Amino acid sequence: ASEFRLAYILVRRNTEARFRTHDHQNVPSGTFVTEGVVAQETPEDEMTQQAAAGFEFYLVAQHCPGRIGTARPSHCRMLYTSLSCSRRDVVQLTFRLCGLYQVFPGRVALPAPLRYANKLSGLLAKCEGVTDRPQGP
Repeated sequence: ASEFRLAYILVRRNTEARFRTHDHQNVPSGTFVTEGVVAQETPEDEMTQQAAAGFEFYLVAQHCPGRIGTARPSHCRMLYTSLSCSRRDVVQLTFRLCGLYQVFPGRVALPAPLRYANKLSGLLAKCEGVTDRPQGP
């Protein structure tokens, strides 16, 4: 019998946080912040189920070239996990999921499963008047 592993991560896109390099440029894609602006309750290497709840980080997954704009980070907070991996692995997984959105050729700000869920909910909202079964002769 297989045992399922599950993690609930709350992702907020509209945050007020902005990060820049020392020379006032956008931070590179893949930059994550786990200290200084987020709650840090336990050491980095501890990832027990109790310690994981409340783990927070900011992630800038997308590339924002030059001075066109400011890269907007996503705020991620672990609500529950049964995974047995490090915090860095969770950040890395979240970053890699941002590159799997097939509609855009680069990395997007949110992990692909969230983008697809948003797209699907928008399509389902348009189907309110559609019957459950096909009608016809």
